[in-house]
Parts: sequence; C-alpha cells; structure tokens
Amino acid sequence: MAFLEEVEESANLQRPVCVFCLVNFSKYKCPRCDINYCSLNCYKSQSHSHCSESFYKDCVLEELSVTKGSVDGKKKMIEILSQMNNEEKQEEEEESVLNEINTDSDDIWRKLNKREKSTFLQMYNSGTLAELVVTTPPWWAGPGIQVLGDKERELPLIYSDIPQLNSLVKVVSSDVPNNIINIIYCYIYVYKYYNNDIHDLPLQAIKTLLEISSVLSENSSFSTVQEAIDHPIGLINNIPDLFNSHQYSLLLINDLLLLINGSSLNGHYYISLCLSDIINIIDKSREILKKEREDKILRQKLTVLHKKLIFLLSWTSENHEDIKSLIPCIRMLIH
Repeated sequence: MAFLEEVEESANLQRPVCVFCLVNFSKYKCPRCDINYCSLNCYKSQSHSHCSESFYKDCVLEELSVTKGSVDGKKKMIEILSQMNNEEKQEEEEESVLNEINTDSDDIWRKLNKREKSTFLQMYNSGTLAELVVTTPPWWAGPGIQVLGDKERELPLIYSDIPQLNSLVKVVSSDVPNNIINIIYCYIYVYKYYNNDIHDLPLQAIKTLLEISSVLSENSSFSTVQEAIDHPIGLINNIPDLFNSHQYSLLLINDLLLLINGSSLNGHYYISLCLSDIINIIDKSREILKKEREDKILRQKLTVLHKKLIFLLSWTSENHEDIKSLIPCIRMLIH
C-alpha cells in the first residue's frame, strides 16, 4: 500500500498544475494555446476567454455550415448568440459600476441618479424598503424542529449546567416574570433586526440588546407586564437606526406569545432556550473583547449579566407556568 501511494505521489509530482486555479492537477490541454487546465470552469475562466469564446464561436459556425436546417433555425441561433453577447456586456458594465463604488453610504448615494434616489426615498418613507431584505423564519416560529428544504432549522442549545434556584437566592422578587418578558421581547427585536444572524455578530447584537432592555443594562424592574413591553418600545422609537414603525413593534408581541408558548420536541421550553441563547451571545462577546483587549468595562458588565441570566434561567426552569400565566395580559396589548 505504501508503495502504491509513493508511486501515485511520484506521478502527481510529474503532472502539471492547472494554470488557472493553481490548485488542482491539470487533466486537459487547450488545443489552441496548449495551456494545461483541470475543468470546464477553468477553461471558461476570464483569463482564458480569448480561447474559449473563439472555440465556442467556431463550433457554432461549423454547426451552422454543416446543418441542413431551415433559414429560421440559423436565424434563431444568431439571435441567441447576440443575446448572450449583450448579457455578457451588461454584466461587465454592472461589475464596472460596482467596482467604482466603495462601501461608504455617502459615496453610494452620490452614484444614484434622480430617479433611483426618488424610488429609494419613497420605499423608505412607505416602509417597503425592508421587503427587499430576504428574511428567514425565526427559530421559535414553528414546532420543535421545522424542516426547511432538506435542512433542519436548529433550536438554540439549552445551557448545560443550570443550578438549583435555592442554591442561588432565598427570596425572589415578584417582578421576575415581568423582567423576563422584557428581556425576551428585546431579544426578539434584536434577533429580527439582525435578520437571525446574531451569532455571526454577537458583540453588536449584545450591545443592541443592552440599548433597549433596561433590565439588562440598568438592572431595572417592572411591576406589570405592560410596563415591561412598553418601555423598550418607547426606547426603540427614539433610536432611528433601530426604529421600524410603532405598528411593527406591536406586531412582535405575536412573536413574544409564540416564544412563551413554545417547547421543543425534547421538552425544553422556548423561554429557557431564549435565555440560554442570550448567555451564549454574552459569552461569545466576552471572548471577543478579551481577545482584542478592548472595553474592559463592558467585559466586566457582561460577566455580571452572565450570572444574572443564569439566575433567571434557573428561576424559569422551576417556574415556567408563572410566565405563561401572563399570556392573557400580553394579548390585551395587541387588541
């Protein structure tokens, strides 16, 4: 076996590498320029277009010359070739424009013509701009595991080491259920704001969460569920980058009801999964700050929040029904 591997390795060393991708060994040789390539994609690459396009053109012309088809058939073939050529030119023009524009929003705005600017402003003012963003259903919108095509949308992992509540505190405030509602509502808003990508942007997501949840940022406490939801909605109204519309903020209460009511196929309540997910985001953010040696104050704050979320998760695991009992009060907020 070792001998065969050695022979194969020796053979590979003698084989030339594909000139275009510089990764795979070549399997073919261009009949026009004698360059080695590994696949059709590499043969059709931009750097080899002078050969590949001429080759295809010659093939088509040869087919036209030997085919005894009708004049209409030949005419149709020419139309197809002309259309392909026009599409290629259009793609090159679009690519050229994109290359001239950097990611600065002011620069992009300057590149738009009057009609494009007017259309953008109309969509922005009408709230239809968000419709251009492709969204995916959040993890709480469906049964325990919902199938999307051939893939499963996974639920957040439950925190693996939930302590007993009596090992953490002796007396618990009656405001705890309302405070958890506040955190969950804010989590939902942030989750949707980042289009379900909070784990790709954990630090940004947790900072946004702290902006709108005073339970997390200022250790606030709410005596009613209405206060717990109204407060972040009021904060969001005054943050232009976050604000969508007041109606949108109220619509997310439906998501709140879904999440409170939900449970996974293996018996975990969605509330516990939500709190576990926040802990996960906090821990990822702490690692980022530690690695980059930045914002020591925020890192310390996140350490405290980690402990607070552990307490709330412990309380939820033993008192889940107390939160579900708030559902009628929550429903009244959207009617």
